[in-house]
Amino acid sequence: MADSILEVSIGANRHIVDELMGDDIMFETLMEIMEPKITEIRKRDKEEYLQEGIQKGMREGIRGAVEMLRNLQYQDTEIKSEIIKQYGLTEDEADRYLRV
Repeated sequence: MADSILEVSIGANRHIVDELMGDDIMFETLMEIMEPKITEIRKRDKEEYLQEGIQKGMREGIRGAVEMLRNLQYQDTEIKSEIIKQYGLTEDEADRYLRV
């Protein structure tokens, strides 16, 4: 609710907000207030991107392992058992990798 009130207030007083944004002292004050939140968001985003990258790398690694084992003439049952053991997958997750 506070966000809505703030949006309405800024919209109704846009010319005042524009003036304040041009004021260096006000800008510095706002940045001091917002700095912890900005840092928190950047840190969270960085951690999320890192986790996404790790997960993507893991998926690509598993797909590569499945392809390599198939090229070596391993049966899907053997591959499934091995990727479950090596990567800690559930049977359903392993089945998904075998369908690719």
